Amino acid sequence: MNTPEMDLKKKRVVMLLMNPCTHDTRVMKEATSLTKNGYEVHIVALMKPNLEVEEVIDGVTIHRVRPAFVRLWCICRVLPMLLFPPGKIPNIAVRKGGGNKSTVRNLIVCIRNIFVRFFQYIGIILFFLFIVPVWGFTRLLIFIFKIKNYKNNDLKPMLVRLASQKSVGELKRLVGAIFLRGIKWMIRITRMYSLVLGTLPYSFRLHSINFDLCERALLLRPDIIQSHDCNTILGGAMIKKKLSIPLVYDSHELYLERNIGTRSRWWDKKQWSSIEKKCVKKCDVVMTVSQGIVDHLNNQYDRDDVVLVRNVQPYHAPPERNDLLRTELGIPDDKKIGLYVGAITFNRGVEELIKAADKLKNTAIVIMGPAINPHYVDELRAQAEKLGVLGTTIFFRGPVEPSQVLEYVASADIGVVPTQACCLSYEFESSNKIFHCVMAGVPLAMSNHIEKRILQETYGIGVLFDETDPTNIAKVIDDFVLDEAKTENCANNCLEAAKELCWEKEEQRLLGAFKRLPTS
Repeated sequence: MNTPEMDLKKKRVVMLLMNPCTHDTRVMKEATSLTKNGYEVHIVALMKPNLEVEEVIDGVTIHRVRPAFVRLWCICRVLPMLLFPPGKIPNIAVRKGGGNKSTVRNLIVCIRNIFVRFFQYIGIILFFLFIVPVWGFTRLLIFIFKIKNYKNNDLKPMLVRLASQKSVGELKRLVGAIFLRGIKWMIRITRMYSLVLGTLPYSFRLHSINFDLCERALLLRPDIIQSHDCNTILGGAMIKKKLSIPLVYDSHELYLERNIGTRSRWWDKKQWSSIEKKCVKKCDVVMTVSQGIVDHLNNQYDRDDVVLVRNVQPYHAPPERNDLLRTELGIPDDKKIGLYVGAITFNRGVEELIKAADKLKNTAIVIMGPAINPHYVDELRAQAEKLGVLGTTIFFRGPVEPSQVLEYVASADIGVVPTQACCLSYEFESSNKIFHCVMAGVPLAMSNHIEKRILQETYGIGVLFDETDPTNIAKVIDDFVLDEAKTENCANNCLEAAKELCWEKEEQRLLGAFKRLPTS
């Protein structure tokens, strides 16, 4: 049982995360493991609608922040905190007693305090300057003051008339016109500012959100700061420099070579490469999810200590085989079930699976997971319907709760991982959907990529196919499900591999890395 003295000795770990922390199982596994082993863990994540600003899950406190509407305002709020961390922000305090030393000290304290307050209050001014004059509020003011009739009036003739007539009516018209002109210019400034924010590259916007995460993290006064992925490493490096605490960097993927859809890879690298290069040198521990990425980061940043912590599942006794998917979706009994489980988005191979569907004779494919872009899923459904395979060979199923994933995976005959080699990160991918299937004892048909090939050659958990060729995908899957001896052997290999590819093993590497951190 923990005593109050033991609780006081707990090191506080603050994790920075560029998502709401609702389905990020890797982050929660790490946080829970650290909590169980004597650390106090806080996660600073982004706020989304219908979520709690602060909640506690399995002993881990999640703090969600809203990105500031005006980035300059946020920077002005955070800058004093970076210069004077919580507990060190000076207060105006006059020392009693005479002497030059006391006078000089009081003067320095006052100047520092004024500097801090200046940056904090200038942020409030910027907020009212850029946010308040929006269209709806402007229209309301125009309606209240009844000056909409003056919008086409020229100020010069109005001044001439006021000088000659000197009437209250002309003065009122003049004031109304000047007021409207001022509102119009404020609208123009706001439009220009919004246009600049809206056209900034996506990476710039992520850089700026680091200030929001920093603000909340500094208030928590961490002993260890951990950045999850490159999009939060800038905030982690700033906090490390200011508080002189250890920095842990967890690279969930090869960030500079990740799947970025249609965005310019050259421009994306231009924004992130220098940040990752400079910040990784400041990291006390760097860890990642696959051996290929470990080797790549070691070579790229001249390190030899990148830690491998796979994104595997906690060991679980294999669930019993069931017919959940077959019953829910009405899949015929004479067809085997191939399951794609995971996010439905570009370059995950879902399009190729649909193209291969009309060539599949013995297998139905179930696509189960959250839609990153609902319009994209509608396009996939339309494509399947056009090929005449929707509801016969291709079935869509929404996401399930993390606690139910294994049960649904156990209702499939094989798992299908058709990720495309659109980027180097996907070549090194060993996604958690693979380990879900391994834990459930479900053999796999996978893309012929480096990391997946290593898993197949080491553990014999399935077969590989050419993910770019729908004909080859269909042939490999159909042949595999018909070869019952092979699928049974691979299923047994999965169950054996699950004893090694489990979070209990990876947790020891995580804890070992944290124990090696220098004391702050």
